[in-house]
Amino acid sequence: MGTKGNNTLIKISATLLIMSLLWSGCHEKANPDGSVQSTAYPLGAANVSPNLPKNASDFKGERAWRDLVYQVELGERYVGSPGHLGIRQWLQKNLQEIGCTVYEQKFTAQTPEGPKEMANVVAIIPPGHAQPHSKEQLRGVRAKTGQVEQPSSQAKLEPTDQGSASANASTVKTVAKRTTTSTNAGESAPRQGSKAIILGAHYDTKHFQEFPFVGANDGASGVAALLELARVFKAKPLDKHRLILVFFDGEEAFKDWNSQDSLYGSTHFVRNLGQNAAPEGLKANDIVAAIILDMIGDKNLRLTYDTISHPQLMELLFSKGNELLFTEQFKRTEIGSISDDHFPFLLAQIPAIDIIGFNQKDNAIYPEYWHTQGDTLDKVCADSLQVVGSTVDLFVRDLDKLLE
Repeated sequence: MGTKGNNTLIKISATLLIMSLLWSGCHEKANPDGSVQSTAYPLGAANVSPNLPKNASDFKGERAWRDLVYQVELGERYVGSPGHLGIRQWLQKNLQEIGCTVYEQKFTAQTPEGPKEMANVVAIIPPGHAQPHSKEQLRGVRAKTGQVEQPSSQAKLEPTDQGSASANASTVKTVAKRTTTSTNAGESAPRQGSKAIILGAHYDTKHFQEFPFVGANDGASGVAALLELARVFKAKPLDKHRLILVFFDGEEAFKDWNSQDSLYGSTHFVRNLGQNAAPEGLKANDIVAAIILDMIGDKNLRLTYDTISHPQLMELLFSKGNELLFTEQFKRTEIGSISDDHFPFLLAQIPAIDIIGFNQKDNAIYPEYWHTQGDTLDKVCADSLQVVGSTVDLFVRDLDKLLE
């Protein structure tokens, strides 16, 4: 082959190399020991699109994406696996570095596979110094949410009729351990008597004998968004409410999903409200709202308008999403009833909602890769994390103003 042919071959090879790099992307991730490893993912997945509608939230989808990737690279994170212990320790370390007060709520659950040691990781962010809100500001919030102005500047959500709380898991040992208290100079100590808003996500993944399951969407996405929300709210706390972030263990069933084999962590958390195992003496009537994040990273995200969730909270959430111009993700046509970590709260008469992308197509109730080996990084993206995370940030701040 002549010189011209060689030059052409070089150009083609260079073009193919560039195309390959653009398609795969490359992300350097620091391991706990300080080493760096490279992770490939599809083009654009790690970066928030410049075309995504902007809003006032400080939530960073790219940072949440890095936390999602880290979890996937830990591998399987089912209860009892090395990855399960790894993510628990990683969560505690990150939350401590953020400056949260962190608790580890240990317990033993009876499962179809016998007793299993589990632990909820709980982080608490106390309210900041409350700034007075003018009547004009409060009217603006009410106008956007459709709330009728009352003589009082605060409102209270009434629980829906979900019956009495039931035991989804039998615990034989309960330990609540405070792992760290970190406050900045001049920062007020946690107000144990203040009302609270719960933000939750489950960090365990389902265990399959037939294949490895890394749960990029089902598990990692909710945790990644919640961890980034911890950073956002620690930097700018709520005015009035304690924010309690709970990384639930044991959401997934060990065998077949039913009332006795699922939701172990959230059931334990709710059952122990007001008991010694409750962090900072939290009681059920302290909680004005509970918001669960699950499966919110799908690159074709459509959030389910869950009919079990508290109706007023659900309507306020979807109104907020549409106000922020996330109309594709917050379509009210995607309706279904979901049993998730919000359910124990509802049974305890605590207003709660599930923010979950359990719809991918008009003719499918769940993504086709759900609970398969295909729940991998190519199914998720930073855009969806940004949509949900920023909406939840601003939604919770609205609730802080509106609720008692």
